[in-house]
Amino acid sequence: MVIAAVAVAVAAVTVPAQGQGARDKPGFIVIVNAENDARELPMADLTRIYLGKKTLWDAGTRGRIHPAMLGEDQAVVREFIEKDIQRTVDQYRAYWKHMLFSGGGTAPRTFRTAAHVIDFVASEPGAVGIVAAAPTDDRVKVIEVKGGR
Repeated sequence: MVIAAVAVAVAAVTVPAQGQGARDKPGFIVIVNAENDARELPMADLTRIYLGKKTLWDAGTRGRIHPAMLGEDQAVVREFIEKDIQRTVDQYRAYWKHMLFSGGGTAPRTFRTAAHVIDFVASEPGAVGIVAAAPTDDRVKVIEVKGGR
């Protein structure tokens, strides 16, 4: 009985420290077309991209940004929407409905699988995608997300 109480007390002390470290680092990977010059992206820009507020790459990188991600039913996307965009999934959907009906932009493309996100990003020079794990596909590259959280 005493051993069980000690084990619970130790777990209660160690779990928050692990959880806090996990919140500091995004649980997703950002990929771009292999020909894209970008090597990193500030979290603030990534958020603006997925809200349709940043639509062009900075100088040195080509043209229009085409955001893509897995569907909202995927944990990695829910985490991104809730922790980084700071909206619930329902609020994010409502935001994009309003934007679309008012002519305010194009919502990010959503795909059922990471393979489809990778194929889209590989086929569009200005594409950026959010996936759960780093791909091994040479047609895309992983870029680092700076700041945020």
